[in-house]
Order: sequence, then structure tokens, then C-alpha cells
Amino acid sequence: MSNANIGTVLARQFDRMWGTLREAIPRMSDAQWRQSDCDWLAPVRLAYHLVETADFYRGESSRGFGWGSLGGDWEDSPVDALPTQAEVRALLDRVEPLVRAWLTETADADFLTAEEDFAWTGGTRLDRALYLLRHSQHHLGQINAELRRKDLSPGRWA
Repeated sequence: MSNANIGTVLARQFDRMWGTLREAIPRMSDAQWRQSDCDWLAPVRLAYHLVETADFYRGESSRGFGWGSLGGDWEDSPVDALPTQAEVRALLDRVEPLVRAWLTETADADFLTAEEDFAWTGGTRLDRALYLLRHSQHHLGQINAELRRKDLSPGRWA
């Protein structure tokens, strides 16, 4: 492991987060997937947002991204208009390797260059990657909290 570069180390941490998300999603029934006493915390909203945002941040530009790839706006659409668990898992299957490639194909020196297009994430590309990891884990924590509130087992922290 001493030969690992920044991107490989980050990818391992993302792998752990993705694994926990993959465990959490199927622990809910279809009804529980769309329910919360706080509409904004419905697991479907959180999971859809988490995965689609990962696709956004791994991109080269913040402009022109196709939000709502599975239909509906994660934030404002009624929960019944948002994707099923299977649809979010399929999106995850597409996005996860793209994030991995972005991380592992970025040279260490490039992680330390100035972040120009996603400036709000910090000063460097490494800041952007860490911002995305923190963002993803934040929403994964919300999903796990919703599981606990439904008396279901959360995805295991890895």
C-alpha cells in the first residue's frame, strides 16, 4: 500500500461508502423508500441526490450537467414521481465506476492544482474530491438514520 497514490486512497474510501449505500437501499420496502415524517428526508430523495451529485462532481465542468437523469427533481418532485430502488441502484452501477475512474486516473500533482470550475468546494481538485466524499457520507448518514427510525438495520459503516 505504500505505493498508493491519492486517487487510489480516495477510491478505497468511496468504495466503503458505496458498499454501505448498497446495503442500506434494499433494507426498505418500496413504501418505506418513499416515506419519512419529514418529506425532505425520504430515502428516495437522499439516495437519488447522493448518486446524481456524485456524477456531477466527478465531471470536468459544473455547467451543462443533466440533472434529473431518472426523471423528476430530487428536491421538489413528489416522492411518487421519483425513481424506484432498482432505478437508483442502476444509476449507482453507472456512476460508481465513473467516480472511481476520475479518482484513480487523476495524478497526485493534478489533485493539488487549483480548482477553477467547482470553486465552492475548496481550493484544489483534492478539495473537490473530499467535498464529494463528505457530501455523500452526510446523506448516507441521513439514510441510515431513517432506517433506524423505521426500526430497520442501517447499512454497516465500513
